[in-house]
Amino acid sequence: MGLQQQIAQCCCDNKLLATTQGYENRLALRDQTTLLSSKIDYQTGVITEKFCDLEKREMQSKIDALREQNSSLMGQISNANQTAAITQYINQTIAPVAADVAAEPKVAVKSGQGVGKTALEAGLIIWFLVCRPYSKVIATAPTMQQLYDVLWAEISKWLNTSKVKNLLTWTKTKVYMNGDSERWFATAKTATTAKTANNALAL
Repeated sequence: MGLQQQIAQCCCDNKLLATTQGYENRLALRDQTTLLSSKIDYQTGVITEKFCDLEKREMQSKIDALREQNSSLMGQISNANQTAAITQYINQTIAPVAADVAAEPKVAVKSGQGVGKTALEAGLIIWFLVCRPYSKVIATAPTMQQLYDVLWAEISKWLNTSKVKNLLTWTKTKVYMNGDSERWFATAKTATTAKTANNALAL
């Protein structure tokens, strides 16, 4: 092979080698680009998922806060409605009876079952003791069970939640003004007839 042919062959071999290396470099670059793109996609997915979880937690926190606020508002509305109903009942039913008891020596009230007679009686006894110095209140009923298990228990309930609970002392048989239990009190006595009722009232 002549020198000219050798030179031409060498140029062809170098050109082929350069072309091959260039192709391999492009393949390697493509592979690197694909791998990098995959890593970016993976990291993007991880970040997006974390953001979604964070948004979900924040949204759940907002939902929980709104539910708690709604529950609180519903409780306030319920309490307000109950207070309004109690106030209306007192103004329409209890207040007129209390006014009559304050103004008249004898008061009779026509009533039925489950309308609050015992609560009214308990409130009147507490009020009378606190507002009438040295008063003596006699509560009568046909049986002691009616007096102690019903009326006296109701007095205890209302007295424990009243603003005058430190003025009076409640016992199973007597409610009296502190410091003057013998002259300022309420007590319970059985009375099955008008005569025994009069005897009970004769202190």
